[in-house]
Amino acid sequence: MSRCKSLGGSEAKACRQRLCEGYWGKAEACPKRLAPKSSAKTSAEAKTPKRKKKKKTSSSESAQKA
Repeated sequence: MSRCKSLGGSEAKACRQRLCEGYWGKAEACPKRLAPKSSAKTSAEAKTPKRKKKKKTSSSESAQKA
């Protein structure tokens, strides 16, 4: 984190975001108030993969394929 502090402006912000990913609000160096809006989710939500919905086919489409 000390290296991030030595950087300036947007580079420092990007460095902090990389290091704090998954730790926002949990580590002293990563206060929740500084978390980017996209990382405001809890770490459990961020690590859970989203499931894709299966495409439903109508019975008429199934009959045409057969």
